[in-house]
Amino acid sequence: MLRNIGPADGWGLLPAVIEAFVQAAPGSLSALRGAVTAGDPAAVEALAHRLRGSAGNLGAGPVATACGQLEALGGAGSLLEATDLLDQVETELASACAVLSGVLAQRS
Repeated sequence: MLRNIGPADGWGLLPAVIEAFVQAAPGSLSALRGAVTAGDPAAVEALAHRLRGSAGNLGAGPVATACGQLEALGGAGSLLEATDLLDQVETELASACAVLSGVLAQRS
C-alpha cells in the first residue's frame, strides 16, 4: 500500500516510512526497556502497541507478535515475563531493521 502512495517511482512512501522506522527503533526500544524496568504496565502497553503497529505496517511480523505479547502483559498489569519478551523484541527488531535497510539499499 505504501508503494502506491506518494511519488510514482514504484516505491511511493515506503522508503520514507522505512527510514523513519529504522531511525526510531533504538529510541522505541529504549523507552520500552525503561518502562519495563520502572514496572509501569500502562507505559509498556502503550509503547508496545505503537511499536507493534509500526512493525506490522512494514511487514515485520515477529516484531509485531512480540510487541503484541508485551502489550497484553501491560494491559493485564503484570510484567513478570516482560524482560524475556523485551529481549525477543530487541532481537527481532535488529533483524527487521537489517532487512528493511537492505530493502532501501536495493532502491539505490
